[in-house]
Amino acid sequence: MDPSSSRIILIEDIFHFHSYRRPFSDFCAKHGFKFVMVKVNCSLNDAIEFNQKRKPDFLEIVQLTVTTPMLTNIYNRFEDDPKALIVDTKMDETQVLTLLRKKIAETKVEVRKMVPPRIHPMTELTDAEIFDSMTRKVTNKIISHGFQDRAKEINDFRREFLKQKSRNVDEKQFEDLILKFLNKT
Repeated sequence: MDPSSSRIILIEDIFHFHSYRRPFSDFCAKHGFKFVMVKVNCSLNDAIEFNQKRKPDFLEIVQLTVTTPMLTNIYNRFEDDPKALIVDTKMDETQVLTLLRKKIAETKVEVRKMVPPRIHPMTELTDAEIFDSMTRKVTNKIISHGFQDRAKEINDFRREFLKQKSRNVDEKQFEDLILKFLNKT
């Protein structure tokens, strides 16, 4: 809910795992919004029936229904949230909105301290550690972009490259080492 008005932002999704809800609750905590989860209690048959009655998007590009086996799996694996507002399918819209507004009024804005990842200042690292980190990142990127089958070879080259660097070889030797590797690929 927007703290400066009485507007409510509803996100209709399944969010059957806590990890799916977390980005939204983090966003709300960061920006001073209240976050309320609403769980609709219903039988699996009611959920399947409701899902089948859903209409496709007006562009008919996105199908809004979920397959019955997937819905059954989600229904059986749903992780409850003890703070969630629980409503029933037999309630009318007015009752649900009244309960939602009451729950929002009771909910405190959750303020989380956003802790940035720990970053070591570059002055604490030696040149070799910095270079090791940089080459590790580069080789991981290369491997992840379609070269998984050659991961060992790429990592072996990286290690050889670092050994040569530690021996203070000149630029010509580096170029030869790189060309040797490229010719193998």
